[in-house]
Amino acid sequence: MELDTYETYTSEIRPKPGGGRNVLERPAAVGHPLDGIDLLPVIKGTSPVLARTFFWRIYKQDAVRDDKWKYFRNGDVRRLYDLSVDQHEQADFSKKHPEVLQRLMSEFDKWNDQMLPRL
Repeated sequence: MELDTYETYTSEIRPKPGGGRNVLERPAAVGHPLDGIDLLPVIKGTSPVLARTFFWRIYKQDAVRDDKWKYFRNGDVRRLYDLSVDQHEQADFSKKHPEVLQRLMSEFDKWNDQMLPRL
């Protein structure tokens, strides 16, 4: 996940149409868009809080957060948590809700294919 902070911090200082190039402008690598969003309208109260899916990855770990569901993978271990009833992520719901697990795994793969390769 690209941190929303970049988009938010730079949103007010970006050049307006017809202006010059912003020194803080950070182009995405070709074929790999930044996935952060500008949160300034939410912070200012001019836009409602957005419901959205979060994706992240680090080392051999992947994760997706979508509403009450969290998919987590560490190497070959895949788990599904229902955070509305298990905020401490103790119970694995992947066998009870395999369709949710498959959907979140698929969404992660689609997102991951757009990102730069892991380091």
